Amino acid sequence: MDHPNISRHLVSRNEVGNILMNGKVPATVLRSAMILGSGSASFEILRYLAERLPVMITPRWVHMPTQPIAISNVLGYLLGCLNTPEVRNHTFDIGGTDIVSYKDLFTIFARTAGLPIPMMIPVPVLTPKLSALWIHLVTPVPSAIALLLTQGLSLPTICQDDRIQEII
Repeated sequence: MDHPNISRHLVSRNEVGNILMNGKVPATVLRSAMILGSGSASFEILRYLAERLPVMITPRWVHMPTQPIAISNVLGYLLGCLNTPEVRNHTFDIGGTDIVSYKDLFTIFARTAGLPIPMMIPVPVLTPKLSALWIHLVTPVPSAIALLLTQGLSLPTICQDDRIQEII
């Protein structure tokens, strides 16, 4: 991803992928937006906020489009990569079938979990640093991790190259 407002976190993810691709061991790089499932820091933030906050003050990025993917689908791609030599030394975007906003994700999670849908009050300015501190207060996710993740939410995270769907 090449964008003037790209976060350090997303730049770092791309750099790690490039290092792996330039190594001697064959590699496949899979890039995704939020992984939906236990253990994903982004998902845990979503879950804790939805479970604990009936009303949220939200930054503009809550309306940013994203293409999350279920952990079971990520595992399917990983297994498929092991048995599909033509994916070696390539980079692929992986995502679910739906493009949604983060606000939509809160609504979907709340409905699925049988929770009230959180009321979201947008504010014009809420920096990633303030968001990260708030996330740390409300969830067990450390503010350093929350900061990296929230910095990456100011850009759409949508698959640009879905060739992997045809291969695996």
